[in-house]
Formats: sequence, C-alpha cells, structure tokens
Amino acid sequence: MAIPLVSGDVAHGVVSLSDRADGQPFDRSDLRTARVLAASAALAVSGAAMAARAEEYRRITSIDPLTGLGNRRALATRMDEELERARRYAQDVTLLMMDLDGFKGINDSLGHVVGDAALRYVAQVLQQSVRKFDVCARYGGDEFAVLLPGSDAARAIQTAERIRRRVDVHPGMRRAAAGLHLTVSIGVATGGRGVGSAELLMEADRALYEAKGAGGNCIRLAAAEAAC
Repeated sequence: MAIPLVSGDVAHGVVSLSDRADGQPFDRSDLRTARVLAASAALAVSGAAMAARAEEYRRITSIDPLTGLGNRRALATRMDEELERARRYAQDVTLLMMDLDGFKGINDSLGHVVGDAALRYVAQVLQQSVRKFDVCARYGGDEFAVLLPGSDAARAIQTAERIRRRVDVHPGMRRAAAGLHLTVSIGVATGGRGVGSAELLMEADRALYEAKGAGGNCIRLAAAEAAC
C-alpha cells in the first residue's frame, strides 16, 4: 500500500507499506487504518514545517541585513532576558551605546558605498572585541549597541576603549577611502538590579550624547566621570 501524506492541498510525502505480518494481502480494513495514521502523520509533518518557517522568519526579522548584527528588536528581547537574569542572580548588566562621529559627512563626501563599508567595518570590530555571549546590535542608522551581561562599569569601559581604539585605527577602511578618519563615541550605563530596559537605554544614550558633546572619539560613563 502507498498512502500519500497530505494536509490541505500540500503533499508532504508518501508512506509505503509492504509484507503483512501474517503474510496475507492488505485489505480495505488495513487501508482505512493506514489512512487514519497517515492523516495524523501529515498533520505532524505540516506542523513541524510551519514551526521551522516561523523560526526562520523570526531569525530574518531580527537580523540587520547590512551588518549581519542583531537589530533593535533583537536587542530589546535580549535586554529584557538579561535584566531579568541579573535581577534574579544579583548581577550587573552594562550597555554600550555608540555611533560614528561625523557619519553624515562620510556619506556626503565619500558616498553611501563607503558609508556602508564603514558600518560593516564597525560591526566587525564589535564582534571581534567582545565575548561570545555578549550581544552586538545595529540600533539604527550609524548607531550601535553592545549588551554585556555580567560586566560591571570598569570591565565595560575596558571593552569600550578596545572598541574605540580599533575603530580609530581602521587600516582596512583607510585603504578603501584615502583620507577617511573613522572614529566612534561611546556611552556606558550599568544596571540590572531593579533597572528596566528603558532606563538603561536612556542612561546609555545620555552618556553617548555627552561623549559626542565632548568632541567625539571618546567614552562617557553615565552618572560618573568621563573616560577618554
């Protein structure tokens, strides 16, 4: 017997049965039983396929297509998870907010191709400068974020400084565009014990604008002294 696995108007496959245990030929009763089992199997296969598609859509919608980093939605989800974990285990969580200094001028003078290359370069620097379980995201435009679970302010500033120096050197970008000087400003905020994601974002963003106001290529720690 050959029984198609069909759900709706989609055929997922065929189940073939042979050699009854008693050596007799299949009869209509066997066919009815096999069809019931095939219908259940088709529903299971269809459900698994739908779940796989949903997961793929979720993954696609959480990735920034230009840089390959997580996007703002992905960052928000992980922030909620990590802040909840930090509250539960009395740990710190630190957020770095950063953007490229004078990025509009790069686009205006050198073109969007160079601007896109600069964004991809910064994304590469971020991934190479943090731990595997840290979260790097493109927050929007030329603004990036890095979530550092379990990191206090001192350790986070070390990470921020490593990022700032590597962006400032950018040998690959200088080869791509003569005269380009790429720098980044970074705001640092630490929370986790009773701090919500909105508050952490606001503090890191405020620190970022303090760094921009200080001339750029600089780090500022929220509610603390500057680190440049």
